[in-house]
Amino acid sequence: DATNLWYTLDCGLLPLVGPKRTVGKNIRYADPPTNPSDLAWLAGLLDGEGCFADWGAYPSQSGLRRHYPTIALAMTDSDVVERAANYFGSKVHCNAARPPATKPTYRTTVNGAKAGKFMLALLPYMGQRRSAKINSVLMRWIGQQL
Repeated sequence: DATNLWYTLDCGLLPLVGPKRTVGKNIRYADPPTNPSDLAWLAGLLDGEGCFADWGAYPSQSGLRRHYPTIALAMTDSDVVERAANYFGSKVHCNAARPPATKPTYRTTVNGAKAGKFMLALLPYMGQRRSAKINSVLMRWIGQQL
């Protein structure tokens, strides 16, 4: 069914600022941007449209359910999601529009230690509610590492 089709877009179409800029290739950043204006842009976007969570994975050999940090972004503006995905080093997925919606939805996520790095870098730029959520996610994740 075409309305349930998820597919991957090529994220290498946007011009990138910085030393890792290439043409015609997918860019995969391993770390959060160091430029304060890039961090502020990403923080503003995620403060309004993002989701910060600690998703539980299947139980480990010890039988404990492991949790890991996740940042998710979903919206109908593909160019904005592609720009965020380039910072994350992640892929963009598209959900075809279903009635009554008239536009497809684009989403990207980053998980685990990479998401933890981004959360720490974004924390000074976030509002009170998102800062509290990020702190909660990171404390739970770090607590299970000890």
